[in-house]
Amino acid sequence: MASNPEQFGKEMKKAIAGYISRESHRNSMITVTKVDLSTDKKYADILVTVLPTNAEAPAMEFLTRHKDDIRRAVMKYMRHRFIPYIRFHIDAGDKKRSNLQTIMQNTVYTTEPDSDEEE
Repeated sequence: MASNPEQFGKEMKKAIAGYISRESHRNSMITVTKVDLSTDKKYADILVTVLPTNAEAPAMEFLTRHKDDIRRAVMKYMRHRFIPYIRFHIDAGDKKRSNLQTIMQNTVYTTEPDSDEEE
């Protein structure tokens, strides 16, 4: 395994994203946002976002159904002796950031002129 876990995660993210772009049904957009390795490096938690959000359940079913094939594709791409077992999760942090951004865009800031200012 690569000595730098961050670099290993980036390589793994690229390999998984490539597999998803080739094999997904394209009814939704699945984006790999982060790869978190466990401390013992036996598991990789893959965080994804799905657009539209109402397609999250079918996308997670697709990812779960294909996780062994995805792991084999990562093995082939990275050529490491050991590739962690893959677990997929919806990236809740990204969803919260998106909701916050929507709220901020919909908020109208109004400023009242100071009563001290006269023309």
